Amino acid sequence: MEETLRGEPDRVAVAIEIGAESTSLLLLKGDRPLAIRILTFSGKDFTEAIAKGFGLDFLTAEEVKRTYGLATIPTEDEELLLDFDAERERYSPGKIYDAIRPVLVDLTQEIRRSLEFFRVQLGDIQPEVGFLYGGGSRLRGLSALLTDVLGVSFLTPNPWEGLRVDPRRFDLGKLQELGPEWMVPVGLALRGVSPLD
Repeated sequence: MEETLRGEPDRVAVAIEIGAESTSLLLLKGDRPLAIRILTFSGKDFTEAIAKGFGLDFLTAEEVKRTYGLATIPTEDEELLLDFDAERERYSPGKIYDAIRPVLVDLTQEIRRSLEFFRVQLGDIQPEVGFLYGGGSRLRGLSALLTDVLGVSFLTPNPWEGLRVDPRRFDLGKLQELGPEWMVPVGLALRGVSPLD
């Protein structure tokens, strides 16, 4: 993320981390923070909505969210792909979407209100780009939903960019998949490390 903004000191961006317990919104100009807000919505809210909607325990609901969850209205093709399997039929994208829709609506409205508050407080500043990360951001379609609702193009930053990773010790595909959850830990680990180290 820093690399994307480093060469553009006047570019305004919003970084949204959807964690397990809360969501952090950070408005940036270049690499300088302008405003931050912590929201009470989190990835846990999606899981709890699925647990309640399907009568599941939390761990099962978390697995269902990761396997079948979708943040946008599913297309017919997405629904048809799942018809061959009884479990997949039970957790079709349409049914999952219906269960988590109230959380999606509340989350997107709160993000929109926060950005409007920032705009008013800071003098008509509008983000040009968004960065979405955190475990809750892995919900399929969430980036597209936020792009549609907020009118800001959202990207998922790669915490492994610029780092050397030994492919004999680590599964590079798995690291890519888990990247959104590792933004903060990798950032904290690299804090104060010079590029020449």
